Amino acid sequence: MRSNIGVVSVILVCMLLLVSCDQVGNNTEITEITTEATDTEQNRGINVIQTPPEEYIFKNEDVYFLVTPKGLPNEGILFSDLSLERRGSHFGHAMVEYADGCILAFYPNCNFDNRGHSGRGWMEYKRSTDYGKTWSDPIILEYSYNMFRDSEEKRSTMSEKAVRAPDGKIILFNVVCDVETTALWEPYYAPTYIVSEDGGESWSEARKLDIYRGRVYDAMVLGDRIYVLVKYASSGAEDSGYRIYRSDDNGNTFDMIGKINFNRSGSYYGTLGVLDDGRFIVYVYNETDETKLEYATSENGGISWSVPQMATFAKKIRNPQLAKLENSYFMFGRSGSFGDNSGHIVMYASRDGINWDEGRYMRIKTK
Repeated sequence: MRSNIGVVSVILVCMLLLVSCDQVGNNTEITEITTEATDTEQNRGINVIQTPPEEYIFKNEDVYFLVTPKGLPNEGILFSDLSLERRGSHFGHAMVEYADGCILAFYPNCNFDNRGHSGRGWMEYKRSTDYGKTWSDPIILEYSYNMFRDSEEKRSTMSEKAVRAPDGKIILFNVVCDVETTALWEPYYAPTYIVSEDGGESWSEARKLDIYRGRVYDAMVLGDRIYVLVKYASSGAEDSGYRIYRSDDNGNTFDMIGKINFNRSGSYYGTLGVLDDGRFIVYVYNETDETKLEYATSENGGISWSVPQMATFAKKIRNPQLAKLENSYFMFGRSGSFGDNSGHIVMYASRDGINWDEGRYMRIKTK
């Protein structure tokens, strides 16, 4: 089995950016280790061993998964610190590997309204060309900065997800927020996306994903198609709820292909993935019971969806983020917002993407 440590780093840095406030993300890496190495793996210096490691966090058949830094929970490796400037980073955590080992990691630079839980600001990003080991100085995303400035700080743009299109372009999906009366992002305007054909050196003009107000929650590339998960607000769409968009032309156009009718009015956030049998799966947060996530599956590429069901997460989870590495699935997020042991960074593992282990805390909230 082959291991792509660069892609793995992308996933975990992205998850940790989600939940940090004053300090933006802890650069944590999860590595899969197999018992045999290919010539390509040996040439790239990927860590392979002949005996099981002592500190693996999950094992599935002959694949062992490790986390760097060792010894969970820990503080991770600091990615960016805005606390000295009394700035915060909460909303907007896109990340993409646009070439082998080349990564763009986006994060917000917002004011300290609501103790930093604010959407009043703009997006920045850093670049790595060595699989996330080192990072460039911050780069301001001009589209986001200009919108905040030109609207006299009444409107902001947060970059939620990014993908590498089948033709190699970077597509960056953005949530446009009304922050005139409150710092907490809502109500939303219609989501947008911008495109880079030169590895994030320059960006196109923004295009709207659709005419309705809403928030992009996830995006993925499968084969020669791009899929986007969006939740629309009842005030802006003909019917509120989750929708799937698809592009068959490398992001030049997107069409709505399916709707998912989750049962609870308290469902929000969302994450999109593919199971081993080819079914799509979407998980959404359940505010009424943070030990459960509601999920639905699709057997026809996102066009129609099953009756929603519940999956259990023992340590609670909010703002779930799903990833698959080799033969296993991982779910990241916060350990809920209510009750004991809330607000920690938590990770779960699964062999099938539906039944999850007891989880482990990656970082403990201390204030």
